[in-house]
Amino acid sequence: MKRNSPFMSIMVAILLWAVGTVWLRGASATNQPLAEAFIAECAQKAKDALSKKQPATPGKDGWLFLTSELAHIGAGAFWGEKAAAVSKASKPEWADPTPAILDFHKQLAAKGIDLLLAPVPPKAFIYPDKLSDAIQPDDKGNLPRLDIHHQAFYEVLRKEGVQVLDLYPAFQALRLKQESGNGNPSVYCKQDSHWAWPGIVETAAGIEQALAKAPWLQAARDRTADDPIAMNQLTVTLSGDLWKALSEPHPEQETLTIPTAPDSILDDRDSPVLLLGDSHTLFLYSGGDMAASKSGLMLALRERLGFPVDLLGVRGSGATPARLSLFRRSSSDNAYLSKKKLVIWCFTAREFTEASGWRVLPIER
Repeated sequence: MKRNSPFMSIMVAILLWAVGTVWLRGASATNQPLAEAFIAECAQKAKDALSKKQPATPGKDGWLFLTSELAHIGAGAFWGEKAAAVSKASKPEWADPTPAILDFHKQLAAKGIDLLLAPVPPKAFIYPDKLSDAIQPDDKGNLPRLDIHHQAFYEVLRKEGVQVLDLYPAFQALRLKQESGNGNPSVYCKQDSHWAWPGIVETAAGIEQALAKAPWLQAARDRTADDPIAMNQLTVTLSGDLWKALSEPHPEQETLTIPTAPDSILDDRDSPVLLLGDSHTLFLYSGGDMAASKSGLMLALRERLGFPVDLLGVRGSGATPARLSLFRRSSSDNAYLSKKKLVIWCFTAREFTEASGWRVLPIER
Protein backbone atom coordinates (compact mmCIF):
# COMPACT_ATOMS: atom_id res chain seq x y z
CA MET A 1 0.00 0.00 0.00
CA LYS A 2 1.37 3.44 -0.90
CA ARG A 3 1.90 5.91 1.89
CA ASN A 4 -0.15 8.59 0.11
CA SER A 5 -3.13 6.38 -0.76
CA PRO A 6 -6.64 7.73 -0.06
CA PHE A 7 -7.27 4.74 2.22
CA MET A 8 -4.24 5.57 4.32
CA SER A 9 -5.29 9.23 4.52
CA ILE A 10 -8.77 8.25 5.68
CA MET A 11 -7.33 5.84 8.27
CA VAL A 12 -4.97 8.50 9.59
CA ALA A 13 -7.84 10.99 9.82
CA ILE A 14 -9.99 8.49 11.72
CA LEU A 15 -7.10 7.68 14.03
CA LEU A 16 -6.45 11.35 14.74
CA TRP A 17 -10.16 11.92 15.43
CA ALA A 18 -10.24 8.94 17.79
CA VAL A 19 -7.09 10.03 19.61
CA GLY A 20 -8.44 13.56 19.86
CA THR A 21 -11.76 12.34 21.23
CA VAL A 22 -10.05 10.16 23.82
CA TRP A 23 -7.74 13.02 24.78
CA LEU A 24 -10.64 15.40 25.19
CA ARG A 25 -12.52 12.97 27.39
CA GLY A 26 -9.43 12.03 29.35
CA ALA A 27 -8.56 15.68 29.85
CA SER A 28 -12.11 16.40 31.05
CA ALA A 29 -13.36 17.43 27.59
CA THR A 30 -11.90 20.91 27.86
CA ASN A 31 -12.59 23.25 24.95
CA GLN A 32 -9.33 25.19 24.97
CA PRO A 33 -10.30 28.19 22.79
CA LEU A 34 -13.64 28.57 24.57
CA ALA A 35 -11.94 28.30 27.95
CA GLU A 36 -9.38 30.94 27.03
CA ALA A 37 -12.13 33.26 25.78
CA PHE A 38 -14.10 32.80 29.01
CA ILE A 39 -11.00 33.46 31.10
CA ALA A 40 -10.39 36.68 29.17
CA GLU A 41 -14.02 37.72 29.64
CA CYS A 42 -13.78 37.15 33.39
CA ALA A 43 -10.63 39.28 33.49
CA GLN A 44 -12.42 42.13 31.73
CA LYS A 45 -15.54 41.89 33.91
CA ALA A 46 -13.36 41.93 37.04
CA LYS A 47 -11.42 44.93 35.74
CA ASP A 48 -14.64 46.83 35.01
CA ALA A 49 -16.13 46.00 38.41
CA LEU A 50 -12.96 46.87 40.31
CA SER A 51 -12.75 50.22 38.53
CA LYS A 52 -16.18 50.96 40.01
CA LYS A 53 -15.22 49.44 43.38
CA GLN A 54 -17.89 46.76 43.05
CA PRO A 55 -17.06 43.62 45.09
CA ALA A 56 -20.07 41.82 43.57
CA THR A 57 -20.66 41.37 39.83
CA PRO A 58 -24.28 40.75 38.76
CA GLY A 59 -24.95 37.93 36.33
CA LYS A 60 -28.15 36.59 34.81
CA ASP A 61 -31.32 35.33 36.52
CA GLY A 62 -30.38 36.88 39.84
CA TRP A 63 -26.96 35.21 40.06
CA LEU A 64 -24.17 37.20 41.71
CA PHE A 65 -20.43 36.57 41.41
CA LEU A 66 -17.56 37.69 43.60
CA THR A 67 -15.44 40.14 41.64
CA SER A 68 -12.19 38.89 43.17
CA GLU A 69 -13.10 35.36 42.07
CA LEU A 70 -13.54 36.57 38.50
CA ALA A 71 -10.16 38.28 38.81
CA HIS A 72 -8.66 34.97 39.91
CA ILE A 73 -10.13 33.17 36.89
CA GLY A 74 -8.91 35.96 34.63
CA ALA A 75 -5.36 35.67 35.97
CA GLY A 76 -4.78 32.47 34.00
CA ALA A 77 -1.80 30.35 35.08
CA PHE A 78 -0.92 31.21 38.68
CA TRP A 79 2.06 29.09 39.74
CA GLY A 80 5.77 28.88 38.98
CA GLU A 81 7.32 31.80 37.14
CA LYS A 82 3.91 33.35 36.43
CA ALA A 83 2.83 33.51 40.06
CA ALA A 84 4.38 36.84 41.03
CA ALA A 85 2.70 38.64 38.12
CA VAL A 86 -0.83 37.60 39.05
CA SER A 87 -0.79 37.03 42.82
CA LYS A 88 -2.06 39.46 45.47
CA ALA A 89 0.65 38.19 47.85
CA SER A 90 2.28 40.88 49.94
CA LYS A 91 5.75 39.55 49.02
CA PRO A 92 6.87 38.05 45.67
CA GLU A 93 8.39 35.03 47.39
CA TRP A 94 4.96 34.16 48.80
CA ALA A 95 3.14 34.34 45.45
CA ASP A 96 3.52 30.74 44.23
CA PRO A 97 1.28 28.33 46.17
CA THR A 98 3.31 25.29 45.10
CA PRO A 99 6.19 25.38 47.63
CA ALA A 100 3.86 25.93 50.60
CA ILE A 101 1.53 23.09 49.58
CA LEU A 102 4.34 20.64 48.88
CA ASP A 103 6.14 21.50 52.11
CA PHE A 104 2.95 21.11 54.12
CA HIS A 105 2.36 17.73 52.47
CA LYS A 106 5.91 16.56 53.30
CA GLN A 107 5.72 17.70 56.92
CA LEU A 108 2.44 15.90 57.46
CA ALA A 109 3.73 12.75 55.73
CA ALA A 110 6.74 12.72 58.05
CA LYS A 111 4.27 12.53 60.96
CA GLY A 112 2.30 9.72 59.28
CA ILE A 113 -0.56 12.08 58.36
CA ASP A 114 -2.16 12.13 54.91
CA LEU A 115 -3.16 15.35 53.16
CA LEU A 116 -6.26 15.71 51.00
CA LEU A 117 -6.37 19.02 49.15
CA ALA A 118 -9.97 20.01 48.37
CA PRO A 119 -10.13 23.38 46.59
CA VAL A 120 -13.67 24.67 46.03
CA PRO A 121 -14.12 25.55 42.32
CA PRO A 122 -15.07 29.13 41.46
CA LYS A 123 -18.82 29.51 41.07
CA ALA A 124 -18.43 31.03 37.60
CA PHE A 125 -16.89 27.79 36.31
CA ILE A 126 -19.96 25.77 37.30
CA TYR A 127 -22.45 28.46 36.22
CA PRO A 128 -20.59 30.17 33.35
CA ASP A 129 -23.78 30.68 31.35
CA LYS A 130 -25.14 32.81 34.20
CA LEU A 131 -22.26 35.22 33.59
CA SER A 132 -21.39 35.00 29.89
CA ASP A 133 -23.46 35.03 26.70
CA ALA A 134 -20.71 33.02 24.98
CA ILE A 135 -21.16 29.91 27.15
CA GLN A 136 -24.38 27.96 26.70
CA PRO A 137 -25.40 24.37 27.54
CA ASP A 138 -25.75 21.93 24.67
CA ASP A 139 -29.02 20.16 23.88
CA LYS A 140 -28.37 17.72 26.74
CA GLY A 141 -27.65 20.47 29.24
CA ASN A 142 -23.90 19.85 29.30
CA LEU A 143 -21.42 22.69 29.64
CA PRO A 144 -17.76 22.70 28.60
CA ARG A 145 -15.13 22.38 31.27
CA LEU A 146 -13.28 25.69 31.47
CA ASP A 147 -10.77 25.44 34.35
CA ILE A 148 -7.78 24.58 32.16
CA HIS A 149 -5.20 26.19 34.45
CA HIS A 150 -6.54 24.60 37.62
CA GLN A 151 -6.43 21.18 36.02
CA ALA A 152 -2.81 21.72 35.00
CA PHE A 153 -1.87 22.90 38.49
CA TYR A 154 -3.52 19.93 40.18
CA GLU A 155 -1.50 17.61 37.95
CA VAL A 156 1.69 19.36 39.09
CA LEU A 157 0.71 18.63 42.70
CA ARG A 158 -0.31 15.04 41.99
CA LYS A 159 3.05 14.32 40.40
CA GLU A 160 4.62 15.35 43.71
CA GLY A 161 2.39 12.95 45.64
CA VAL A 162 -0.32 15.37 46.80
CA GLN A 163 -3.83 13.92 46.73
CA VAL A 164 -6.17 16.48 45.16
CA LEU A 165 -9.95 16.16 45.26
CA ASP A 166 -11.17 17.68 41.99
CA LEU A 167 -14.74 18.75 42.74
CA TYR A 168 -15.45 20.26 39.32
CA PRO A 169 -16.86 17.14 37.56
CA ALA A 170 -19.09 16.23 40.49
CA PHE A 171 -20.39 19.80 40.76
CA GLN A 172 -21.12 19.95 37.03
CA ALA A 173 -22.97 16.62 37.18
CA LEU A 174 -24.90 17.82 40.23
CA ARG A 175 -25.97 20.97 38.45
CA LEU A 176 -27.11 18.98 35.42
CA LYS A 177 -29.09 16.62 37.63
CA GLN A 178 -30.70 19.51 39.48
CA GLU A 179 -31.73 21.32 36.32
CA SER A 180 -33.22 18.16 34.82
CA GLY A 181 -35.64 18.07 37.74
CA ASN A 182 -34.02 15.09 39.48
CA GLY A 183 -31.96 16.81 42.11
CA ASN A 184 -31.66 19.39 44.86
CA PRO A 185 -31.35 23.17 44.60
CA SER A 186 -28.26 24.94 43.30
CA VAL A 187 -24.70 23.84 43.98
CA TYR A 188 -23.80 27.36 45.14
CA CYS A 189 -25.73 30.14 46.78
CA LYS A 190 -26.95 32.65 44.20
CA GLN A 191 -26.39 35.67 46.46
CA ASP A 192 -23.37 34.53 48.46
CA SER A 193 -19.80 33.55 47.59
CA HIS A 194 -20.16 30.18 49.40
CA TRP A 195 -21.56 26.85 48.34
CA ALA A 196 -25.10 25.65 49.11
CA TRP A 197 -26.06 22.42 50.86
CA PRO A 198 -26.06 20.19 47.72
CA GLY A 199 -22.49 21.21 46.90
CA ILE A 200 -21.47 20.55 50.49
CA VAL A 201 -23.00 17.07 50.41
CA GLU A 202 -21.21 16.28 47.15
CA THR A 203 -17.91 17.39 48.69
CA ALA A 204 -18.40 15.14 51.72
CA ALA A 205 -19.17 12.23 49.40
CA GLY A 206 -15.97 12.88 47.47
CA ILE A 207 -13.95 13.00 50.67
CA GLU A 208 -15.45 9.72 51.86
CA GLN A 209 -14.59 8.08 48.56
CA ALA A 210 -11.03 9.43 48.68
CA LEU A 211 -10.32 7.79 52.04
CA ALA A 212 -12.46 4.68 51.62
CA LYS A 213 -9.44 2.37 51.84
CA ALA A 214 -7.76 4.11 54.78
CA PRO A 215 -6.73 1.40 57.29
CA TRP A 216 -7.77 3.48 60.29
CA LEU A 217 -11.23 4.38 58.98
CA GLN A 218 -13.22 1.50 60.45
CA ALA A 219 -11.71 1.95 63.91
CA ALA A 220 -12.72 5.61 63.85
CA ARG A 221 -16.26 4.63 62.88
CA ASP A 222 -16.47 1.99 65.61
CA ARG A 223 -15.46 4.60 68.16
CA THR A 224 -18.74 6.52 67.67
CA ALA A 225 -20.99 3.73 66.39
CA ASP A 226 -23.58 4.39 69.11
CA ASP A 227 -23.73 8.16 68.62
CA PRO A 228 -26.66 8.81 66.22
CA ILE A 229 -27.29 12.19 64.62
CA ALA A 230 -30.46 14.05 65.63
CA MET A 231 -31.50 16.06 62.57
CA ASN A 232 -33.86 19.01 62.14
CA GLN A 233 -34.83 20.93 59.01
CA LEU A 234 -34.24 24.68 58.98
CA THR A 235 -35.15 27.37 56.45
CA VAL A 236 -32.64 30.22 56.43
CA THR A 237 -33.17 33.63 54.87
CA LEU A 238 -29.68 34.38 53.65
CA SER A 239 -28.11 37.82 53.94
CA GLY A 240 -25.46 36.80 51.45
CA ASP A 241 -22.14 38.61 51.30
CA LEU A 242 -22.72 39.37 47.61
CA TRP A 243 -26.31 40.46 48.25
CA LYS A 244 -25.10 42.90 50.91
CA ALA A 245 -22.43 44.23 48.56
CA LEU A 246 -25.04 45.37 46.00
CA SER A 247 -26.21 48.95 45.79
CA GLU A 248 -29.77 49.73 46.83
CA PRO A 249 -32.40 48.60 46.18
CA HIS A 250 -31.59 45.03 47.13
CA PRO A 251 -33.42 42.14 45.42
CA GLU A 252 -35.46 39.66 47.42
CA GLN A 253 -33.23 37.59 49.67
CA GLU A 254 -32.37 33.99 48.90
CA THR A 255 -33.65 31.23 51.20
CA LEU A 256 -31.97 27.90 51.94
CA THR A 257 -33.52 24.79 53.44
CA ILE A 258 -30.85 22.81 55.27
CA PRO A 259 -30.55 20.05 57.86
CA THR A 260 -29.13 20.92 61.26
CA ALA A 261 -28.03 18.75 64.18
CA PRO A 262 -28.17 20.98 67.26
CA ASP A 263 -27.99 18.12 69.75
CA SER A 264 -25.28 16.07 68.02
CA ILE A 265 -21.51 16.13 68.40
CA LEU A 266 -20.00 17.38 65.16
CA ASP A 267 -16.58 18.64 66.33
CA ASP A 268 -14.12 16.32 68.08
CA ARG A 269 -10.62 17.55 68.83
CA ASP A 270 -9.44 13.95 69.27
CA SER A 271 -10.74 12.88 65.86
CA PRO A 272 -8.21 11.34 63.44
CA VAL A 273 -9.50 13.72 60.75
CA LEU A 274 -8.82 17.45 60.79
CA LEU A 275 -10.82 19.77 58.53
CA LEU A 276 -8.60 22.80 57.88
CA GLY A 277 -9.47 25.79 55.75
CA ASP A 278 -11.32 29.01 55.13
CA SER A 279 -14.92 30.10 55.68
CA HIS A 280 -16.21 27.27 53.47
CA THR A 281 -15.53 25.00 56.47
CA LEU A 282 -17.55 27.36 58.69
CA PHE A 283 -20.45 28.25 56.40
CA LEU A 284 -23.80 27.07 57.83
CA TYR A 285 -21.92 25.71 60.84
CA SER A 286 -20.56 28.45 63.09
CA GLY A 287 -23.53 30.82 63.13
CA GLY A 288 -23.43 34.62 62.90
CA ASP A 289 -22.34 35.79 59.47
CA MET A 290 -21.99 32.13 58.45
CA ALA A 291 -25.82 31.98 58.14
CA ALA A 292 -26.62 28.96 60.35
CA SER A 293 -25.30 26.65 63.07
CA LYS A 294 -24.61 22.93 63.32
CA SER A 295 -24.85 22.24 59.60
CA GLY A 296 -22.49 22.74 56.67
CA LEU A 297 -19.52 20.57 55.81
CA MET A 298 -19.03 19.45 59.40
CA LEU A 299 -22.50 17.89 59.46
CA ALA A 300 -22.14 16.39 55.98
CA LEU A 301 -18.82 14.78 56.96
CA ARG A 302 -20.34 13.46 60.19
CA GLU A 303 -23.05 11.78 58.12
CA ARG A 304 -20.73 10.34 55.47
CA LEU A 305 -17.81 9.26 57.63
CA GLY A 306 -19.80 8.07 60.62
CA PHE A 307 -17.81 10.06 63.18
CA PRO A 308 -17.17 13.74 64.02
CA VAL A 309 -14.07 15.46 62.68
CA ASP A 310 -11.85 18.13 64.17
CA LEU A 311 -12.15 21.68 62.80
CA LEU A 312 -9.69 24.52 62.29
CA GLY A 313 -11.48 27.01 60.07
CA VAL A 314 -10.76 30.71 59.69
CA ARG A 315 -12.95 33.48 58.29
CA GLY A 316 -9.96 34.93 56.48
CA SER A 317 -7.61 33.12 54.17
CA GLY A 318 -7.32 29.35 54.15
CA ALA A 319 -3.83 29.62 52.67
CA THR A 320 -1.45 30.83 55.41
CA PRO A 321 -3.70 31.87 58.36
CA ALA A 322 -5.31 28.42 58.56
CA ARG A 323 -1.90 26.74 58.78
CA LEU A 324 -0.82 29.31 61.37
CA SER A 325 -3.81 28.20 63.45
CA LEU A 326 -2.65 24.60 63.14
CA PHE A 327 0.87 25.58 64.23
CA ARG A 328 -0.48 27.39 67.30
CA ARG A 329 -2.71 24.48 68.28
CA SER A 330 -0.01 21.84 67.88
CA SER A 331 2.45 24.06 69.76
CA SER A 332 0.08 24.30 72.72
CA ASP A 333 -0.62 20.55 72.72
CA ASN A 334 2.38 18.32 72.05
CA ALA A 335 0.17 15.27 71.54
CA TYR A 336 -2.23 16.95 69.14
CA LEU A 337 -0.75 15.82 65.83
CA SER A 338 -0.15 12.29 67.09
CA LYS A 339 -3.94 11.80 67.03
CA LYS A 340 -4.32 12.77 63.37
CA LYS A 341 -4.41 10.49 60.34
CA LEU A 342 -5.76 12.89 57.72
CA VAL A 343 -5.87 16.64 57.11
CA ILE A 344 -8.56 17.83 54.68
CA TRP A 345 -7.40 21.22 53.44
CA CYS A 346 -10.48 22.91 52.01
CA PHE A 347 -10.54 26.48 50.73
CA THR A 348 -11.84 28.47 47.79
CA ALA A 349 -9.68 28.09 44.70
CA ARG A 350 -9.45 31.85 44.30
CA GLU A 351 -6.96 31.75 47.18
CA PHE A 352 -4.33 30.62 44.70
CA THR A 353 -4.03 34.25 43.55
CA GLU A 354 -6.15 36.30 45.95
CA ALA A 355 -4.51 35.23 49.24
CA SER A 356 -2.09 37.65 50.88
CA GLY A 357 0.62 35.04 50.57
CA TRP A 358 1.57 31.35 50.57
CA ARG A 359 4.23 31.15 53.25
CA VAL A 360 6.16 27.99 54.05
CA LEU A 361 5.39 27.30 57.71
CA PRO A 362 6.25 24.60 60.24
CA ILE A 363 3.37 22.50 61.53
CA GLU A 364 4.80 22.33 65.07
CA ARG A 365 7.53 23.87 67.18
